[in-house]
Amino acid sequence: MGKIKDKIAGKKTHKTFGETVGGRAFPDATETKLTDILNVQILVLDVAFKAMQFGEVAILLYTMPDSEKPEEKCSVLVGGEVVRRKVKEAQEKKLLPLLGTIVHDEVYYDIV
Repeated sequence: MGKIKDKIAGKKTHKTFGETVGGRAFPDATETKLTDILNVQILVLDVAFKAMQFGEVAILLYTMPDSEKPEEKCSVLVGGEVVRRKVKEAQEKKLLPLLGTIVHDEVYYDIV
């Protein structure tokens, strides 16, 4: 009965799924759209991967060193295979953080 009283009193008695197995990959980061950072140099700090309906996406944690807020951490979802492959390789080789610019031609996204 004590847990029920604690819950009624507003005390948190258990962790949530969002805190343990779900939720956002980088909850403290500002979410952005890929189009907002195309052709802009970013500093990729970390990456997470998530299975989605149409395949795996990479979630990049990054800052924009040349912006007005160079310390602000942001996140963006990237589905492009070439970008995913490159950031996964960088993560596996423990090369992060790395500077990169996401570019797009008529067909592919890339990070250079």
